[in-house]
Formats: sequence, C-alpha cells, structure tokens
Amino acid sequence: MDNDTSSPRISYNITLHIKCLRLPKVNFYSERSCFCVVHIDDAANVAARVRHVPKKPSLRSVELGRTEVVRDSTNPDFKTTVQTTYVPLGKQTLFIRVFDTSKDKVQYVDYLKHDFVGSCTGTLEAIMASEENTLKISLEGNGFVVIRAEIGAAINDDAADNPIKTKNMDIITEKATPILEEKNKLEYQHDSSLTTDIRKEEKYLTQVRTAIQVDEEKLANLKKGTQETQSQTVSKESSISEENKTLDVKKNGSKEEEAKANTAEQEKLANLEGKTKPEEERLATLKSDIQAEEQRLTALKIEVKAEEERLATFEDSCKVQEEKLAALEAQGKSQKERMEAERLAAVEATRKAEEERVEAEWFVVKD
Repeated sequence: MDNDTSSPRISYNITLHIKCLRLPKVNFYSERSCFCVVHIDDAANVAARVRHVPKKPSLRSVELGRTEVVRDSTNPDFKTTVQTTYVPLGKQTLFIRVFDTSKDKVQYVDYLKHDFVGSCTGTLEAIMASEENTLKISLEGNGFVVIRAEIGAAINDDAADNPIKTKNMDIITEKATPILEEKNKLEYQHDSSLTTDIRKEEKYLTQVRTAIQVDEEKLANLKKGTQETQSQTVSKESSISEENKTLDVKKNGSKEEEAKANTAEQEKLANLEGKTKPEEERLATLKSDIQAEEQRLTALKIEVKAEEERLATFEDSCKVQEEKLAALEAQGKSQKERMEAERLAAVEATRKAEEERVEAEWFVVKD
C-alpha cells in the first residue's frame, strides 16, 4: 500500500457574529421576534449533485448553532455566537435561516414549527475575503443578514484519507442523493409557498384595515357635519324667536308702523323658513348617509372575520405539511442508518477476507 505524502493542511477556529437588518414587519402595528439557525455543508460532491442545496442545507450539513430570540426588532443584533472551523481554499457553505417565534428559548425545539421569515447562503471563503471579515447577504423574503468572522487559533490537520472509508462514503452519497433531492425540494416548496401565501393574506388584511379606517374617518366627518348643521338650525330657530319677540314689541306701536313692521317681519320670517327647510333636508340626507356607512362598515368587519377564519384553516394545512416533512426526515434517517450498517458489514467482510488470505499465504510459505 502506498504511503500518503500529502502535506498537512492548516485550518482556523473562527467565531461568527450575526445580525439582521431591515426585516419585514408582521403587520403595520407589530414587529418581529426572531432567531437564526446556522448550518454548514463542506461536502463539495454532494453540493454539486443536489439541485436544491443553494436554497436549503442537505442531510450532509451540520447545524452549527442557533442564536437567542431578540424581541420586537426589525434589526436584531444577536449576542449568541456560532463556532466553526475555517479551511482555506475549501468549499464551506453556510446556510442561515431566520424564523419568527413567540417563545423565549428555541435551542431544543423543532425550528420548522416557527414562522419562516427568509433564508440566505454564503461561503466562509467569501466572508474571510471581505473587508474586516464582514459580509452582508441579501435575505430571501426582504432584509439582510450581516456575518462577521473573528479568527481564533490555527489547527494542523495531519490525518490521511482512508480509501476504504472514502469509497463507502461515495456509495452512501450516491444512494442518498434521491432522498436528499426530494427532502430539499419539499422543504423549499413548503417554505416558499408558506411565505408567499402569508404575505398575500397579510397584504389583503392590511388593505381591509386601511379601508375600515378610511370609512371610520368619513363617518366621523359626517357626524361632525351633522352636529354643525344642528347647531346652525338651533341658531336660526333662536333668530326666529328673537324676530317674533321684536314683532310682538312693535305691535304696541302705531297701526301704520305696526303694519309696516309686520310686513317686513313676515318677509324676514318667510326667508328664514325658506332657508331652514333646505338645511333640514340636508340633515336628513346626512343621517341617511351615516346609516349606509355604518352598514358598509359592518359588512367589512364580517369579511375580515371570514378572512381570519380562512387563515386559521391555512395554518392547519401547514401543520399537516410539517408532519409529512418530519415523517420524510425520519425515513431518510432510517435509510442512512441502514446504509451505515451495510458499510460496516462490508468493511468487516473485507477485513476477514484479508486475514484469511494472509493466513493462507503464511501456510503456503511455511510448507
């Protein structure tokens, strides 16, 4: 067997600091409470064959860690760091996914049960090549993720590759590829459809709430106009009363003056009554408009309630999809364990055959 003459590789312990910028709000009034999940995948052969690896981590990927939950912020700066090892000139892809949660601790729970905000990918090589080891990546679903790497101690990697292990791992990788493709495809479709539908529902509910606010403002303006009209009517009635009093006083004067005063006052009274009648008609029209606006507002509230019920039904269907994904992941894990057992059995059989061959050669030489 040939000796391994390859030179030792140098790697570095690094600490990753993560923060998010300009995350989308839940709605007009509420901000998000988010945390990040970080995976790494440095298997170049799997990344080359699995179609959805740029979007999602594969089964070969490893979860490096999760951040804490930052409450009510669209620009969370996470205090929890992530530790990993950087190998220069190696393909090490980071997968960062951001989730919105109502929980305070998310270290030991299934993160897929939380609301998906967005995801992004980046390589350690790109981060280390950036200015001040800081890389800003666009987040699918709006916003950005900023990753800063802090370099630690160097490590010498003198371990040689095992050809038998490499061969069997290639066999496992080849068999696992269809499962990887199916799992990543389902996760991508699930997250994409879920994010799109939720955004549509949120946008529609926001539009309905805006329309309700506009209608409420119109209704308030109509009520205000009605109150002003009523005040004007009371003022005009008061003027009529004063005119009537003046008319009564003038009746005590001379007959001619009384007749002239009566004629003038009657004309004024007729004019005032003529002006009061249109105002009363306008007031009746305003009351009718107010009643119509109240009926329309009631209909809009009923429609909002129906949309909320439909959204609840949609969330139930999402839970069913999540259960299917969990079952598929369990199936992949069982398949991986079975293939590992087959690999160990093959290695053991190879070792026994090698021992029998050496023993047979030894007896031949001895004879």
